[in-house]
Amino acid sequence: MISGIYKRRITNSMRKNAKRANVIGKINKYESKVYFIKCNEYIKIGKADNLPKRLKQLQTSNPYELSIIGAISGNLDIEKEAHSNFKHLHHKGEWFKNDISIVNYIKEKCGIIIGSEISERDK
Repeated sequence: MISGIYKRRITNSMRKNAKRANVIGKINKYESKVYFIKCNEYIKIGKADNLPKRLKQLQTSNPYELSIIGAISGNLDIEKEAHSNFKHLHHKGEWFKNDISIVNYIKEKCGIIIGSEISERDK
């Protein structure tokens, strides 16, 4: 059984990330985006047509807090290109080891890294 305090923490965290998802690029939330989500020492590179909904789906099955750190308008080709660029950092599925090269790629494509979850090592 999950305590009320823990439920509120999860809900508040999900709300904060959903706001970030809606703010990124001020683009239509139903427009296809390639996103970068950080979880501990990993970054997920994926594609979604509804980023807030996708974040919520991922957070539901993940015991650690997820943070959107970037998103760009794009399609499957752009997602595949990003996966290919970082195949040397591939961990599992669409998850890659957090590395300065991915952080720089996100900065280049998105202009900024969103959130305070990026460690000093990654700046």
